[in-house]
Amino acid sequence: MVLSMMLLGSMLFHLGNIQNVQAEDRPIRVAMLQYPNYLSYDEDGRPYGYAVEYLRMLASYTGWKYEYVTMSLSEAMKELEEGRIDLLPGIQKTEERQKVIGFSEEYMGFGGSVLVTLPEENRYAYNDYVNYEGMRIACLKGSVRIEQARQKLAAYGVSARFMEYIDDSSAKKALQDGEVDAILMASIRCEENYKIVARLDMVPLYCGVNPHDDSILSELNRAMTELHAREYYVEMKLEEKYYGNIDNSMIFTAEEKEYIENRKPVKVACVSNRIPFVSTRNGVTEGVCIDVMEMIAQLSGLSFEYYPVDEGTRVYSVLSSNDYDLYLGMSDSDVTEITPDLVLSDTFLRSIIYMVGREGEYPDSEQELVFAFPATYSVNGEFLKRYPYAKINTYDSMEECLDAICRKKADFTCINECRSALLLQNPKYHGLTELEAYRYIEDFSIAMLPRDENHALLMQILNKCIAQLSAAEIADSQMSHMVKNTYYMTVKDLFYVYRVQFVAAGIAILLFVALLFAWLRSYAKSSARLKAANEELQAAMDQAHKASSAKSEFLACMSHEIRTPMNAIVGYSRLATDALSDCGCGNQEYLMTDYLNKIESSSEYLLAIVNEILDMTKIEQGKAQLTEEEFSFADFLQTIEILTEQLINNKKINYTLQVDELLQNDRGTWIFRADKIKLQQVFLNILGNSVKYTASGGRIDMCIQAEKKDSAIRINVSIADTGIGISEEFLPYIFDTFAREYSGETSEYSGTGLGLPLSKKNIEMMGGSIRVESAKGKGTTFYFTVDLQTVCFRKTDQEKKQVSSEPIGAFADSEIYASAPDTEASRREDGAGGECEQKSKRILVVEDHPLNQEIVKQILLLKGFEVRIAENGQDALELFESSGVYDYAAVLMDIRMPVMDGLTATRRIRALPREDASAVPIIAMSANAFEEDVAMSLEAGMNAHIAKPIDPKLLFEALEQFIR
Repeated sequence: MVLSMMLLGSMLFHLGNIQNVQAEDRPIRVAMLQYPNYLSYDEDGRPYGYAVEYLRMLASYTGWKYEYVTMSLSEAMKELEEGRIDLLPGIQKTEERQKVIGFSEEYMGFGGSVLVTLPEENRYAYNDYVNYEGMRIACLKGSVRIEQARQKLAAYGVSARFMEYIDDSSAKKALQDGEVDAILMASIRCEENYKIVARLDMVPLYCGVNPHDDSILSELNRAMTELHAREYYVEMKLEEKYYGNIDNSMIFTAEEKEYIENRKPVKVACVSNRIPFVSTRNGVTEGVCIDVMEMIAQLSGLSFEYYPVDEGTRVYSVLSSNDYDLYLGMSDSDVTEITPDLVLSDTFLRSIIYMVGREGEYPDSEQELVFAFPATYSVNGEFLKRYPYAKINTYDSMEECLDAICRKKADFTCINECRSALLLQNPKYHGLTELEAYRYIEDFSIAMLPRDENHALLMQILNKCIAQLSAAEIADSQMSHMVKNTYYMTVKDLFYVYRVQFVAAGIAILLFVALLFAWLRSYAKSSARLKAANEELQAAMDQAHKASSAKSEFLACMSHEIRTPMNAIVGYSRLATDALSDCGCGNQEYLMTDYLNKIESSSEYLLAIVNEILDMTKIEQGKAQLTEEEFSFADFLQTIEILTEQLINNKKINYTLQVDELLQNDRGTWIFRADKIKLQQVFLNILGNSVKYTASGGRIDMCIQAEKKDSAIRINVSIADTGIGISEEFLPYIFDTFAREYSGETSEYSGTGLGLPLSKKNIEMMGGSIRVESAKGKGTTFYFTVDLQTVCFRKTDQEKKQVSSEPIGAFADSEIYASAPDTEASRREDGAGGECEQKSKRILVVEDHPLNQEIVKQILLLKGFEVRIAENGQDALELFESSGVYDYAAVLMDIRMPVMDGLTATRRIRALPREDASAVPIIAMSANAFEEDVAMSLEAGMNAHIAKPIDPKLLFEALEQFIR
């Protein structure tokens, strides 16, 4: 069935004469129109001309092979529409034609209607319309060019006789026999044995495409885009090659010659800053347009003086001042306040207008986009049709338009390709790029406001000279000024682009700048690649040195910090052992108590180091997350004071706290939603540092100001001390990881160098900021700001007088996290406990490590609990299943165990079909103390999560909370 459908489709395909060019064995079929110099055969019968060479260039990108089929234009249009040929180069794009055939997006050159005579004809000078009155013009019968030419000549007050002929050969014979004075033909059909006396119009020419095969059009557009990117002036070069020898009449009339001889220098106004077309620097006016005027001066004998005017000045207002004769570089994209008396010369330069926007963004015609245009820019009608919802903002210059896009005040602008190539070299525009979404041709000409007949003569002379200009010379001039005006980075630009490298590399960056400057002055591609490779190598070396230094610093710091408490633990453990074996010692009990207290203190310090390292590692790896909860600000401050009170009192430090009345007052306090734990870490780390580095009898002042911000309150905290202070040299590195000032008095203070970096990262995660001010020997002040989302303002009589028992940061020994599960036991009313209120004090301890088993067992036995041990989750499940209802008062569950982990065991226990399965308290005991570990424990059905090493006080608080 599938094969039958394929055969049927193939038959219909061939019946419709539509061929797929993607077939490997068939070339692209091209209509051969027999236009000399454009699309014809040479003496040896080989395809020849402008279009043929252009198609060969495209073939280097597409790999196409061509088959040329000879036919007339009318035949070619019909064959193309029906899909029997694939390409028809060099035709105008009209709305009617677009309905039946495809067109390339980019043009392949320019063409239009011209009047030609025999080379020996001297009666007519180029564009000398006054002498064209009564001219007999031969034209093809039924040609659309007849009416276009008639209207063009009528605009100059000329009435001509149009004589129609059946074909080109008849028209040419009539001219040769003297029956007519000139022939009206397409410019691309001109031959060297004719002379052009008038160019009536000039339009872009495109390539017509087989409408039945989208793959041809797609490949053609891609190839033309790449060709134009590599060969900016390919059309100009081909124009010069194939039509450069065709004569444009350069005969000056006697009246024009007299004008040239008697004319004083022509005053020409030009924009002062439109590189590469016109610019004035250091009193010298130059550019492509100036070069064109100098070419005209050589051809005509005229002389010109140039006067710069500001960009954005209206053309009409410049010329109406009577101070200038001409306005140079008039673009059809300029707003000119056009009036009937404003006259434009023939086009002497064509360029492309591109759309420019931010990288990664593309204009959507259905959106209300904001476009930035210079005040003199005239919005093209095609542009408004394509972007009907566009909003136009005007600026004084193109640079201001680009700045607006960078600042996101606008989305896109349109800019000449040459100006774009130069302006976008500026580092501040590196985020902008040219887009193919919209492009059209920009024509440059000379504007005049005639005040007498002499000005009309001047325009006639200019047009005659423009017709003689060499497209190749203009292209060379354009390239020369592009190269000459290449943007060179300033020192400010280098600091902007390579700001990170300047800070990190220091002297190495200065060397790099010198290398980069040399690279920018060199246009050799090999040199550019070498400099780029050097840059990458230098960055890799800097990174390697930085990584090695950080590793060495980390190991040295951690070796010292961890060995210090470990040495105390090992040493005092041995002393305690010796004290026990020395039975004759009279103060044995005192020594044992002292040794154990010091072991406990060292253990707490070692645990604080481990906690800080784990917290910082988690943040550096991007795994840290904010965990928001509701909390009372009054409770929050009370917790801070409790956790720091002993440290402050031990050093007899004078401590004051000022709190903004907006946060708490006699009426009550605010309830906030935020990550309370991370915020407590910030307060405790900074306050702890102040206590550490402030001598006994010193002073610490903490001030908390507040301001309302919509649904949040911004707190501004300052913590000032009279401690040893920070040196000016070390102050920029105070928030760097592991950074500590090892000099003089500070070397006696222990620490990991992680407290302040951890505080900074926590504050920034919450959207706040932190900074420090300090002077050596004069104390330090930390400032930090953060926005806290408000929940409500709790009045005093509603405030619950309780303090969080969660120690944080450098002061933390272990942590307990609890939930209030909706269990049967928690829902029972007092007095209805039944079995749940039994006097059982049996605890099931699920732990795989023997030492941890013994520690927990002894802690519980001291409080009178009975203890059963299970070595893994499977044993715990079996023991619980075989026990009586409410036989266990609670279960202490490790998380990571062999056979069955604690999370699985908890889920299995909760799923058992017995009364106490959902009610028995299950408390996690785990070395996994991250927020996600706590969440997993509670989600599995546990009532609380206690972090190892176990703090007996917190353990018994949890048991007391959950055992009824």
